[in-house]
Amino acid sequence: MKRFPTVVICFSCIALLGLFFYTVWFRFFYPYDLEWMEGGVLLHGLRVMEGKPLYAAPTSEFICFIYPPLYYWLLALGGYITELDYPVGRLVSIVGTLVAAWAIVSALRYEKAAWPIAFAGGVFFLSTYEDTGAFFDIVRGDGLLIALMAWSMVWVRRGRLILGGVLLCVAFMTKHNAAILGFPMMAWLWRYRSTKEAWIFASASAIPALLFTGYMEWSTDGFFLTYLLGVPAHHPFVAWRFLWLSHHEISSALILMSAFMIVLTSFRMLTEEDSKKALRFVLYMPILLLVLLLPTELEMLLSGIPISAVGSKMVGQIAIGVLLWTAVLPLLWWARHLPCREGTRFWLYCGTVLCFFSAIMRAHHGGYNNVLIPGMWAFSLWGAFAMHWVWTHHGLRILPAMLIPLQLFIARWNPDDFIPTAADYRGGEILMTRLAQIDGPIFAPHSPWYPVKVGQPPSAHLIAIWDIKHPTGPLAEHVRSLREDIENQRFAAILLANTKEDYGRKEHYRKTERLRLDEKPAQGRKKALMPKKGWPVRPQYLFFPK
Repeated sequence: MKRFPTVVICFSCIALLGLFFYTVWFRFFYPYDLEWMEGGVLLHGLRVMEGKPLYAAPTSEFICFIYPPLYYWLLALGGYITELDYPVGRLVSIVGTLVAAWAIVSALRYEKAAWPIAFAGGVFFLSTYEDTGAFFDIVRGDGLLIALMAWSMVWVRRGRLILGGVLLCVAFMTKHNAAILGFPMMAWLWRYRSTKEAWIFASASAIPALLFTGYMEWSTDGFFLTYLLGVPAHHPFVAWRFLWLSHHEISSALILMSAFMIVLTSFRMLTEEDSKKALRFVLYMPILLLVLLLPTELEMLLSGIPISAVGSKMVGQIAIGVLLWTAVLPLLWWARHLPCREGTRFWLYCGTVLCFFSAIMRAHHGGYNNVLIPGMWAFSLWGAFAMHWVWTHHGLRILPAMLIPLQLFIARWNPDDFIPTAADYRGGEILMTRLAQIDGPIFAPHSPWYPVKVGQPPSAHLIAIWDIKHPTGPLAEHVRSLREDIENQRFAAILLANTKEDYGRKEHYRKTERLRLDEKPAQGRKKALMPKKGWPVRPQYLFFPK
């Protein structure tokens, strides 16, 4: 009976791990987009392989995404070793995700957590597969980013400051926003170690990052920072996503662990010496539980607040955020006085900034669930820490043996929702056969890798066009080059997922064909070749010059 909790926890973790590997295996070799931006990312790797600049003036052939180049360099390296295609990028993402999960295990073991709890922490992170948009195994840089950020924290916590700083710099080269993680680590070193160690870490991370930025800015004639900072600075900011939606999405992915952490924090507060004062703060806990468990109902209730010139939906969205932070800020202020080990404070500092990092990215116009991955990583670690606290009380070990399997059971997903079907493969073959019959370049903004697969030159991805076309943006004027190419009928055909995108198409091209990608449409069955997550667009309309 003493081993019963360990056996139950390990068995449930192995089951979830099996579900993860089963899902990614049957997606790995799929030769088409699992998510609509995969092909656009592959274009960046192809661009590097061809020796062409990534950060340059936008053209109809290529517009760079608003990220640093490390992931694209790795794609090109994989392309030199083998053929550049989806499996190359997916392998990097899968390895990165598993490395990040192992970082949680390693961090917990360093903090003296038992193996079953540490194992559960890593699996908690993998269990957020569906909640993060199924981005753990696709051609995007998120898996690589979280692996680098995670091990940067692990090594700093262990005193390997130069290694931790270098890894954070490399994470910065994957997504520049990762630089924000340096602040909590430096603050912790400053307070709990020494000024010297804080400066060692800062130097190891900031100096190479500044040198890298300076070189990239010089070698691209100023386009590097224009893409990374200038372009997104003109994008809208969705405040309610930052105020509460992102935090709700992160915490609800591990809903039992989140609820348990709220209850555990309340218990810790009430057992402090000044329990009467603590009671005032514990009264905020029901607010957190309401936002976690009943966000829709709470938003509808708050939307009834009468505010002139503001729509009721907007009132509800903002009001729930204000209510949430009315509870969170006093709790954070009080929690700083709770006695805990310096290692625990390190992970509280870093995890809080990771959640803040995710919230900012989610609030960016177009921010999808994949940007929540750092926050999911932090909550996975925190949830395991809460289980570790209970595990140390031998009489309570049955509680983790109940909560961990139940949490993983709730977090499971249906692999059929993510694994391509035979119809998807047939639809892709139909599309590739038709594209191969077109003599000349094909403009395919929704799926620009597909023309490349049949030997045609690439074209700009639609999300990159949207990034730069904001009227006040620094590169908005370059959209006219795309319009000019369409006006001059440079493309032999235009392949779209809908009939909305224009840029002069309606005037100079005619719709002549809608591809039938479903051989035998069946009621209730998902359309063939549809992305498995993200924006559900599939190429099906062909337009030819008038």
